[in-house]
Amino acid sequence: MDKFAFNQIEASLSGPLLFKKDSVGNKVKPLIGFFLSGQYTNVVDGCPLYIGDLRVRPRYGRTSCRTRPALPRTTTALRTGLRQRFPAPSDLETIKTRQNAGQTAYTASGKIDITTTPTINFTVGGSLDYSNRQDYNRNNALLNAENNIRIKATTWRAFVKFTQRFTNRSEEDEKKATIKNAFYTLQLDYSQFAQNVEDQVHGDRFFDYGYVGKFNTFRAPQFEFSGPACAVAQIGERIRW
Repeated sequence: MDKFAFNQIEASLSGPLLFKKDSVGNKVKPLIGFFLSGQYTNVVDGCPLYIGDLRVRPRYGRTSCRTRPALPRTTTALRTGLRQRFPAPSDLETIKTRQNAGQTAYTASGKIDITTTPTINFTVGGSLDYSNRQDYNRNNALLNAENNIRIKATTWRAFVKFTQRFTNRSEEDEKKATIKNAFYTLQLDYSQFAQNVEDQVHGDRFFDYGYVGKFNTFRAPQFEFSGPACAVAQIGERIRW
């Protein structure tokens, strides 16, 4: 196991399904054959950086920046800044793999070959590719890698293929022929691709995106004395959160 945790499993299976038999029942030639293959891949970081990647230590990033996000900027003025903008060198660390850049993928394919005549072949097959990965974002690397977006993609393909070969009737004709092993192929393909790009937490709950919380507001009228008679006049409202 390497530090990037690249794991892959492959398997395939093929063989005949139906044979042509002679007069005594011996198998002479396969008429229908099949082929199946599959692959599973899981990797923590499919494109690691040579020098590694930087991040803010979890103790600083997850604890301080989230529980105490405000940082006083001066001792004399009531001004604050965001704590995550002022990490010290000791708050950074180098890691060997990029955070939340993993991928899981499945690939499968198969086909069935049918020999209808000695010179005609008919093939039906298809494939399926599925991947579920997190999209690495350099802007998120230091403090927000857990919120890298997730991309799910599915591609499937299907095809039908017809092949006919032209052969000479005898070996003598084969030797004299100018064109040998002539054939033609007709193929019809269809493919479809679908992709979802979403947040890992929110998923397809669209109204959760951009939601920062629920706020209660309280309004109170404001008045002041104005004019020679010191009349009371409303000048606006005071809003409290």
